[in-house]
Amino acid sequence: MSWRLVFRENIAVPLEWRVNGFEMIDSMEKFVAPVKDLLYDEEAEKIRYVIATMGGGIGIRGKDLVIPLAMISDGGSGTLVVNSTAEHMSEAPMVENIENPDRDFEEKMFRHYGVKPYWEEEAELEELGEKEKLKAPPDVGTPTMEKDDN
Repeated sequence: MSWRLVFRENIAVPLEWRVNGFEMIDSMEKFVAPVKDLLYDEEAEKIRYVIATMGGGIGIRGKDLVIPLAMISDGGSGTLVVNSTAEHMSEAPMVENIENPDRDFEEKMFRHYGVKPYWEEEAELEELGEKEKLKAPPDVGTPTMEKDDN
């Protein structure tokens, strides 16, 4: 798997994904953390996760959160809503390498949040797509993630 951090690497993304600095709030409308970055799966050409750092302070490192997109919705006015509580997120598995999470971490994280992993979702959609191929409209493609030189 080849991962890239969208904001750190200045990767151009569609307008709806320009969420750097947005506030993440939980399902109880409690502030969790500002959005730090997005984790982009280079092989699949898809954003998979929102990255935030919860807690911390001067000289104290916070906890990096890796939140699956399936748990995120737009809260409007510069906020993203996470379908979880801040307390539950604080108990999420620790990621060893935020720039390259391994499948073991992903499996633990998806189990913790009770969300179906994206690879299972995509396999189901692919299977359904094969069955429904004749009924589907033509594929118009997805935006590419090209480096923004600005």
